[in-house]
Amino acid sequence: MTTQDEVRSALQPLIDQGLVHMVQASGGVPNPGQHESVTVMVNADNPEVHRVDIMKLVLQAGLKVELSLQPNPSRPQG
Repeated sequence: MTTQDEVRSALQPLIDQGLVHMVQASGGVPNPGQHESVTVMVNADNPEVHRVDIMKLVLQAGLKVELSLQPNPSRPQG
């Protein structure tokens, strides 16, 4: 299972709720002491508001990644 798959699996409850739109890993091998970068696209104007909930699920899954949260540009407005 790839890091992307592992993060997606950890965030499945938020995906099911419609909060998380997409998960994409950098695919690169991190340098020693660094974690792989993962972008999480969130259906919200301010994704940082949801960082605690997202990090909680990622950490509960035992994953060590560097998260970047981005708003989903194609999300429904309103």
